[in-house]
Amino acid sequence: MKRLFFHFLVSLLVGFTFLAIPRAVRAQNLPTAPHIQVRLISSVTGAGRPKTITAGVEMKLPPGWDTYWRTPGETGLPPVFDWQGSQNLRSAKVLWPAPTRYVSFGIQYFGYSDDVVFPIMVVPRTSGAAVGLHLNLHFLVCKCICVPQQRTLTLEIPAGEAKTNVNKPLLAAALKNIPSDAGRNMFSIKRVWLARSGKKVFFHAEGHVRTAPKQHADLFIETQSGVSFGKPKFTYNSRTQKLEMRAPLRTGNTIRELERKLNGTPVTLTYVSGNTAYERHVPFSDMQRIHTLHVNLKILLYALLGVLVVGVIVLKIKK
Repeated sequence: MKRLFFHFLVSLLVGFTFLAIPRAVRAQNLPTAPHIQVRLISSVTGAGRPKTITAGVEMKLPPGWDTYWRTPGETGLPPVFDWQGSQNLRSAKVLWPAPTRYVSFGIQYFGYSDDVVFPIMVVPRTSGAAVGLHLNLHFLVCKCICVPQQRTLTLEIPAGEAKTNVNKPLLAAALKNIPSDAGRNMFSIKRVWLARSGKKVFFHAEGHVRTAPKQHADLFIETQSGVSFGKPKFTYNSRTQKLEMRAPLRTGNTIRELERKLNGTPVTLTYVSGNTAYERHVPFSDMQRIHTLHVNLKILLYALLGVLVVGVIVLKIKK
């Protein structure tokens, strides 16, 4: 009920915003709702007896239109997948392809353009029995304006041998676009912390990566607080394979405010470089401890310097 009410409010807000624009301007300057091709597919002809069935939602966007990632950025809403009404379904986990960072009028958002496939890992309640998928999908597509979209999609996967079908290559390619949580020897995060440089606050991450970041490499920082970070700068040492990442805070928070907001919450880092993407999870307690350690070390150094100065003064007085 809360989810339906939320989507009602979003649609109402978009509707009032649209109506507030003069009709002549709407007719001449604003795009109408595009035709979005969306379909629910599976990689097999039958349910068979595997514990997990690979399905997917394919979305074909017209040129110039975008849709959003699970964390949309500073504007927008993520797609909502509602599986109520499905038959013989224990769970359906949505896998999110690596996103692209867009900037429009100084506002950054994360998402997809052209064609995108969201792999779905389907776990039947009863293995070997038919599975009936019923998806109520809510999403936004944006160009000059954002237009709410809703689709009701169904897919029957009958009982029987799980032979591969024509959708197998498409879903296999889509799975390669999912950021990997494995490959620690390929990409790892050693430590993360917050630091201030002048009047700005930065998120720092230090780790190792096997190959140097590509030209348009990016790091997406997700938190539960709504804090927004900008595009990072990378420093890479090819000899040691050490990677340093530094992203500016885009909201007016101090380090203390950030610590209060993020304390005890997980931080998800998605590193994208070329066709390779990795996902890592870091608890904020580690970040805060490292930041505090850096501050305490700085204070300790100043204290030791003060003791040395006092000691030199005392020795001179005794002489």
